[in-house]
Amino acid sequence: MEQDLKLRQISDRLNSGEVDVKDIITIFLALQKQNFVLANSMINLVKNWPNENHLSIPASERVSHEIQLGKFHGFTNS
Repeated sequence: MEQDLKLRQISDRLNSGEVDVKDIITIFLALQKQNFVLANSMINLVKNWPNENHLSIPASERVSHEIQLGKFHGFTNS
């Protein structure tokens, strides 16, 4: 709701005729630059996201088969 209000305020201001074109150009270019940065960040994030097939867990951090089955501290699967 707050975003809708902000968009309405911006729209009203732009349509009032009291806005300098240079200000609009400055804002447009800044937003376009931010868009490029965010897009590049998302592309790099997805490209470098760890793939489950390439994930290597050191042996010391692996959960043993017995623990996975609940066969510890006297508990057994029935």
